[in-house]
Amino acid sequence: MKISDVMTPCPYTINSSQSIEQAVEMMTVRGIRHLPVVENGELLGILTEQYIKVAKTVCDTSGYCPLVGEICQKDPLVAESDATVADVATEMAKEKAEVALIADSDGNFLGIFTTNDACRVLAMLFEERETLCK
Repeated sequence: MKISDVMTPCPYTINSSQSIEQAVEMMTVRGIRHLPVVENGELLGILTEQYIKVAKTVCDTSGYCPLVGEICQKDPLVAESDATVADVATEMAKEKAEVALIADSDGNFLGIFTTNDACRVLAMLFEERETLCK
């Protein structure tokens, strides 16, 4: 099974110069927990709810509110769209990553694969297995 078959297509990104408040609003409105960060059209990193919580604490305690590009996870795990789910999941486990960004062979960002997506795939496979075993 190819990762491109089960990834969440992700047209949403945020610019590195945007504020934490803008990121929170976008994530809330879209119902997402991970947001790719771009700078000059290039992927810079990934922003997660956990990074936002830390940034809010810094902002509340120091008064300095960092921009999205300052707090995002740089160099996130990136997998090619023709990789298998097994390969991507194995790499995620090895790297202790909760998200992998999916790109085509030219490096164009196509989507995202999270631990939630992996659970959805696992549930689907168990359901298929149970159906076959009846």
